[in-house]
Amino acid sequence: MEIAVSRLLKNNNYLIDIPITDSCNLNCAGCLSFSSLSKRPNNVEIQELVKSVEHLEKIGCSPCAYTLSGGEPLLYPDLKELISSLKEVTKKPINLLTNGILIKKRINDILGIDMVCFSKYPGLKYNDQINLLKQNGIKTMFHLRSKDNFINLGLSETKNSDSETDEVFKRKCFLNCLSLKDSRLYSCRVTSNIHILNEYFEKNFEINESDFLDIFKIKDKKDILEFIKNKHEFCKYCNFNSKIKFSKSKKLSEEWIFKS
Repeated sequence: MEIAVSRLLKNNNYLIDIPITDSCNLNCAGCLSFSSLSKRPNNVEIQELVKSVEHLEKIGCSPCAYTLSGGEPLLYPDLKELISSLKEVTKKPINLLTNGILIKKRINDILGIDMVCFSKYPGLKYNDQINLLKQNGIKTMFHLRSKDNFINLGLSETKNSDSETDEVFKRKCFLNCLSLKDSRLYSCRVTSNIHILNEYFEKNFEINESDFLDIFKIKDKKDILEFIKNKHEFCKYCNFNSKIKFSKSKKLSEEWIFKS
C-alpha cells in the first residue's frame, strides 16, 4: 500500500512535528501523545534539536513547516531560546500547536513564532488569545478536531494483518506529518511517544528500525518520501476505528488499548 509521492517531492509537502515536552496542563483521556501518562517532562535538549534541524536543512530535506508541540509546548521552560535557536538554522515557518491556556503568560516568549495552531477543547475560550496574537503579528488557526471527540487509537496488542493495516493506512490521520524526536523521524507522534504508554502500563508495543529514520543517515529528500509513502511495522498495532469523548483521563489502559 503506497501513496503518490511525485506531488510531495515537487511541492515539498510534508510537515515535521516536534514534541518538545511530555508535560501538559490538561489530562485528556486517550491523548495521542500519551501526556496524561507521562511520569516526567522529558524536555527536548535545545542543542540536540538544533543539530537535527540544521542537518535536515543542509541536505535539502527541510519540510514546508516545523510545528512545536507536546504535551503542551507552552510549558517548555526555555521556549524563547528554543525558538530563537531554530530561527538561526532554518527559514521555514515555525509553528506552535497548543491548547492556548498559557498564551497570555508566555506571549513574550513566542513572538518569533510564525503561526499558533489551537487544539480545540470543550469549555475553553480562545477569542482573547487570538486577539493578543494578532496584535503581535502572529497568525492563528484551529487544528482540525470535532467539538467533543478525539480520534481513538484503538491500539491492539495483537498486530493486524497486512490487509487490515492497508485499510487503516488509507485513512491515516497523520499522513505527511512526521514526528522528530531524539534525532529520529517517526511516521507519527504515536510511534515516537509509545515508550510513555509502554512504561506506564508495562506493555511492549515494539519499535523496530523500519519505524523511524535516523536523521544523520538520511541521504536526500527521496529517503523521507519513501518513508512517508509506505506503511511500517508499528502501523499493524493501530486501528483508528472510533472516537473517544473528551473527558479527563482516569489513566485506564482501555482509553488507548482495545481488544482485537
